[in-house]
Amino acid sequence: MPGVTCIKPGTAQGSHTDEGPQELKKSKSIVTYDLSACFIFVCYHINVYMQDFAVHAHESRPLYPIVGLRSGNSDDGSSPQILLQRPFPYFGHSYDQIYVNHNGHLTFDTPWSSYVPQPFPLYGSRDIIAPFWTDLDNRINGQVYYNQYTSSSILLQQATRDIRRYFPELSFSAEWVFVATWNEVAYYPNSGTQTTFQAVLISGGQYSFVLMNYGIIAPTRSNIQAGYDTMNSTHHFTIPGSFSTAASGNDANFRLRSNVHVPGRWAFRTDDGSRGCIYRGKIKTRGSKAIHSILSQQRHDTGL
Repeated sequence: MPGVTCIKPGTAQGSHTDEGPQELKKSKSIVTYDLSACFIFVCYHINVYMQDFAVHAHESRPLYPIVGLRSGNSDDGSSPQILLQRPFPYFGHSYDQIYVNHNGHLTFDTPWSSYVPQPFPLYGSRDIIAPFWTDLDNRINGQVYYNQYTSSSILLQQATRDIRRYFPELSFSAEWVFVATWNEVAYYPNSGTQTTFQAVLISGGQYSFVLMNYGIIAPTRSNIQAGYDTMNSTHHFTIPGSFSTAASGNDANFRLRSNVHVPGRWAFRTDDGSRGCIYRGKIKTRGSKAIHSILSQQRHDTGL
């Protein structure tokens, strides 16, 4: 916040009065402050500062804390094997390890360097969580973080509140949260651009969920796939905007839209008790007319 200089009423440096240009003079009179004017001045700048703070807070609202262990700086790299402190149920499989791949996806069995996104469903042999699959390069700028939470913490409480809000039919308490953050990473090759997004895995009891959170997304002409896929694509979902011009930039669909009424956040139930994604509080099954209507509505909303 700027410094505040208060002066005797009617006198300001470089100002004019009825007697012509005035300059401040070193005299005891200068310490006779106009407290009301100072108060207004200070309040104005505090208000400007708080508005600026609110804007930045709003921009980061969907993001969980950006902290944790840091993966290396490399092109097409991956984190080391991460042993999960709780098994994570994912559509009929239970995993106790994970890899955070630098090109915007998570895999469970092995690291994966793929930098050319492909549209889901892949009908492949890999379970994938891909909040932002594209060709990224954090050799110069950007960091990839990951962290786990299992003990009583504010984050577990937040995750519990979020899931209960998005899935009110479930009696859920978060017991484990894993947060992977690609923070201000660049597109290949060393473009200097900054894009921030997260994959948040949440589990408790028999239930599991994935949140995909989006901060600022730099524009790019490269293709981007966002969503998830499973072995043989028995379950898959593509966030509307993928493989289109609406995938990046200030007007990116990922950060302006949502399936849970929180711009920049997409929430999915991923245990085997769910047969699809959640959209506006209702389960939508893969390949159904409901999914088609979702995509049609999103295209209508975003002009795709």
